[in-house]
Amino acid sequence: MKFDKTIQDFLKGNQFSNGIKVEVSQSETTILSCLEILDKLLKKQKVVHLGCCDHIPIIEGKRKNNLWIHSRITETTDKYFGVDINEEGINYLKSKLKYKDLVCADIQKDEIPEINNDSWDYILLGEILEHIDNPVKFLSSIRERYFGTINKMIVSVPNAFRDNNFINNKNHVEIINSDHRFWFTPYTLAKVFTSA
Repeated sequence: MKFDKTIQDFLKGNQFSNGIKVEVSQSETTILSCLEILDKLLKKQKVVHLGCCDHIPIIEGKRKNNLWIHSRITETTDKYFGVDINEEGINYLKSKLKYKDLVCADIQKDEIPEINNDSWDYILLGEILEHIDNPVKFLSSIRERYFGTINKMIVSVPNAFRDNNFINNKNHVEIINSDHRFWFTPYTLAKVFTSA
């Protein structure tokens, strides 16, 4: 995301507006999918994939359509390590799909030597921030615990502005993953990052 420089004071809380107009600029003229962007960014990188499991009932469908983030990461990166709090999901990935380099752990609380004893280019939070009760605290905790071990963070979230949301809204319907707590816009996501 790139914002006009005047937006920075609003993100930092130095300015206030009850109706700020935010224009998000694009760095490329071609719009790439999230997965295409991840493929480009993570190629030949060392990546910690936080929330690597996804929901078990939808993994196979995503795998068949090459839409499951973790399988793409394992094919693109030089080295990866998956972390998830979902014990059933980690067991499924290890036993059924034969993935290694995974751990069931809470990144905010547990010591994870595989992360701490190495250096990593990225930590990827793919479609998990909308599941977190307190995203500012969560991101702050990752920064505090892993600054120096992990160089950069990539976060992807469902887009509140996607066309289907507007179409459904006109019919007074919301279609959402029942575990989600938030819809993010480019500005609200930037505000969460700035606060963290």
